[in-house]
Amino acid sequence: MPAASPRPRHPPRWPLRLAASPYFAPVVGTASMLLVAHALSHLRARDLAAGDALHATPLHVPVVAREDPRAAVALDAAELSAALERWPSLTPVVPASGNVAAPGGGRLFWRRIGGDADAPIVELERKRGLETHVVRYRARDGAIELLASRRLGMPEVWWGVAAGVVAAFLFWFAMRRILVSRQRLRA
Repeated sequence: MPAASPRPRHPPRWPLRLAASPYFAPVVGTASMLLVAHALSHLRARDLAAGDALHATPLHVPVVAREDPRAAVALDAAELSAALERWPSLTPVVPASGNVAAPGGGRLFWRRIGGDADAPIVELERKRGLETHVVRYRARDGAIELLASRRLGMPEVWWGVAAGVVAAFLFWFAMRRILVSRQRLRA
């Protein structure tokens, strides 16, 4: 009796079945939505140092007391120099990170991302509902120098949702085609 030929080894089918499942489409759609929304936010960034306008006004920046930098308040950037003259104990040179309630609702979160101790570059995020406005500025003892502005809001999210739906359908369709073609080969 002739020896039986070994059966060809195929890769496991469960990863392909999982990817071809309609239950996996929301994963692909959500990942695509997040990538597209954040990419649009970065693509629409404005260079404030070159004279571009802010995405949202008024801009509120945190200032701290020189004696106790843990206590912060948010002031309108347009009125910052007048406020610093009136209260010389305040400075826009903030600690490494922190947050404060923003006037008109929401919160301001900041963190130092570069620069030196006397003139740090601060990334400031104003989160209010579904809108996030991010501003980078250089803080000096008596003033701030605006560098860049970007936002992540509903327009970016809706474009992300549209791209996510398309990506989920295309991914599901491609995985189904591969799964069906492999099942035909095995039959």
